[in-house]
Amino acid sequence: MTTTDLKKGADIFSLRGIDRDRGVLVVVRPDQYIAHVLPIGAHEELAAFFAGLMLPIG
Repeated sequence: MTTTDLKKGADIFSLRGIDRDRGVLVVVRPDQYIAHVLPIGAHEELAAFFAGLMLPIG
C-alpha cells in the first residue's frame, strides 16, 4: 500500500475524502496533468466533470 508523507504536508487522502482501502479514481489529461481526483464510487461527480467538457451529439 502506498502512503503519503504527512511530515511534508496534509494527508491528500483525508483532504479529498478518499478511503485508503477502497481506492481512488484519477482523471489524467493526455499531457499527464491530473485533472481530478475522486473517491472510487463517485460516479455522479465524474459524470458531472465530463459533462462540462463534452460536446452534445447531433
